Amino acid sequence: MPEMLLLDSAIRDWVVVPMVVMLLLVGVGRAYVQILIRSEPVIEEKDLAEIRYKQTAMSSARVRMHNHFINDKAFRRRRQYFTAVGLEAEGASEEAVVTGAGLLRETVPGAGNPMSNPSMMVDMLKGNMVFMLPNFAMMAFVSHFFSGFVCLKVPFQMPSNHFKAMLQRGVDLTTLDVSYVSSLCMYFLVSFGLNGAYRLLLDEGAEVDDMKGMMQMQMGMGMVGGAGPAGFNAKEVFKGELALFDITKHKFDDFIEGEERKFLADRYPNAEGSSSEVDLSSFAT
Repeated sequence: MPEMLLLDSAIRDWVVVPMVVMLLLVGVGRAYVQILIRSEPVIEEKDLAEIRYKQTAMSSARVRMHNHFINDKAFRRRRQYFTAVGLEAEGASEEAVVTGAGLLRETVPGAGNPMSNPSMMVDMLKGNMVFMLPNFAMMAFVSHFFSGFVCLKVPFQMPSNHFKAMLQRGVDLTTLDVSYVSSLCMYFLVSFGLNGAYRLLLDEGAEVDDMKGMMQMQMGMGMVGGAGPAGFNAKEVFKGELALFDITKHKFDDFIEGEERKFLADRYPNAEGSSSEVDLSSFAT
């Protein structure tokens, strides 16, 4: 078992606590500076169209991934709404079947050029500068004033000694346990662990997280559809959704089907879909 070290309480009072407070204040100040220097968004018609394409792709993905929550008739209605598959069975014309009423068969543009929007590029540059400059200044400050000693011990054991160069920067002791970290390592640990505090202090923190999650979902769908860093490629995403719908096998969950039958009783649509009292087509959207 490695030998335990007794750290001076002055390190806690004059290094650890001030560093946490400094990082917290700098993070809050950075958030307000980003709000002040942010440009007013100019929404154009193509932006609204791109939002609609993204929402369509997300709705299609939700229907595919959660199709076991709806019965067979409801799934066929939704699949027809997105892909126009099934129009042949309803007696539609050949032209309607080929062109389709499905949203995923709509003629959409490919990936756009992000360089065509200079306002977005300037905002990205401003955000990078606001994030990088305080980090460089604080790293230089911590490395200059709080180097040469151990700050604290992390409450978990490191898997190997290969982390010593990263966790004990400025402390050249080969026999020291890896779980003891220097001030520079503590700076990175604290800076990455204050997101919860920012959400409590900043009113827009939760909204920023929701927007970030939505952007990541849309970006992930874009990458699946073949879109790269150039932007959202609606044409490739819609093509990928159509292909995934073709191989999607629908199976209604037995438990949900039983409960739905109990709830609807004689109004439950039969296999031929002859029930006229329950119109599930209204749930297509």
